[in-house]
Amino acid sequence: MNNKYKTFLFVDQKKIIIHTFDLNNKIIYQKKKVIDNLSKNFNFEIINQFLKENIFLLEKTLNEFINDIYLIIDYDKFFLLDISLKAELDTQILDKKIVNNLISEAQNQCKKTLENQKIIHVKIDKFIIDKNEYLFLPKDKKCRNFSLDINFICIPNNLFKNFEKILNNYQISINRIVSFKYLKNFLDPNLSDIFTIALKVTKGLNENEAIITSRNRENQGFFEKFFNFFN
Repeated sequence: MNNKYKTFLFVDQKKIIIHTFDLNNKIIYQKKKVIDNLSKNFNFEIINQFLKENIFLLEKTLNEFINDIYLIIDYDKFFLLDISLKAELDTQILDKKIVNNLISEAQNQCKKTLENQKIIHVKIDKFIIDKNEYLFLPKDKKCRNFSLDINFICIPNNLFKNFEKILNNYQISINRIVSFKYLKNFLDPNLSDIFTIALKVTKGLNENEAIITSRNRENQGFFEKFFNFFN
């Protein structure tokens, strides 16, 4: 994995942008292509041509190969799923394991619903502790009853595989997929650049988001979950 640079590829039906930061969050490379022939679906021929024109130039600029990329997608057919799960804890202090177990249970319960979907975001909308609601998990909190309101954001597996196939042409893997609409939730006057927001999100900007990573890149279905609020 490339640690010196982070490269983002933004794609929607109107444009494609490639954007690379260095370790100091300085922009090293950025190119944009406007798509004239608009359609409701992604034009993978145009995406492939754009990559063909830019990956070599980018790698030449960096003087090293790009191994992985963060993919930002603006897409109107994201699949959203909300689920609430409860645990009886017999007066325990909440910890990472309890939260992770509930999210894993939620994913297992929704396995059939999600079987044709690629999960790209898992966020906790609400913590309910002994009938009291919290937007963020309180520290060192003991409780008997604990529940989570969890939101899954997904894209169709076939769409993921199409992007994966295109990038594989350049020996590049997808590090993570990010929803453009999700990123827009963090827009403010001091943080208006979508790539800067994406960079911060990948570093844990939303403390209620579970960061999904593959323990083995050859086994994309096996996940570990890490939470910024436990760091």
